[in-house]
Amino acid sequence: PERIDLSSYRAILSGGIVTRALLVSMVVTICGTVLSLTVTSLLAYALTRRGMPARRAVTLLVIVSLFFNPGLLPSYLAVQAYGLLNTLAALIVPTALSAFNVIVLRAFFGGLPTDVLEAAEIDGASELTILTRIVLPMSKAALAVVGLFYAVGYWNSFFSALLYLNDSRLWP
Repeated sequence: PERIDLSSYRAILSGGIVTRALLVSMVVTICGTVLSLTVTSLLAYALTRRGMPARRAVTLLVIVSLFFNPGLLPSYLAVQAYGLLNTLAALIVPTALSAFNVIVLRAFFGGLPTDVLEAAEIDGASELTILTRIVLPMSKAALAVVGLFYAVGYWNSFFSALLYLNDSRLWP
């Protein structure tokens, strides 16, 4: 080409269906990734703490959920039972927790130096303070990787939209 022409991009992104779908995709991806990282971090941290009741049972439940997928119909019925059909929450909530990502973060959190965590406990820090001020800042790389896994999953979740959303204006 002799010159660059961006008129086709202007036409596509001028406020039509494509722009709306991009905005929906961005909202679902950002909100879903933040929610998923929060829930995954909380569960993974809890599974590394020795004082948590039923820690082994919950860990076993997480591992077993890797092997068994509930299937399409039970997933749809669960989304319907919680009243999430035809809402953006139907794209976010069912996939908010991934067992694989919980195991990845649990392994990383378990490898952190226990001396630092014990020192914080001795100084009187609560579990939430230890998580937010010590564990999460030391885990930025692992959180970035898990966040990318979640973000790509939410960005590519068009099939879920076809299942759970009847309103095409909400499709990503």
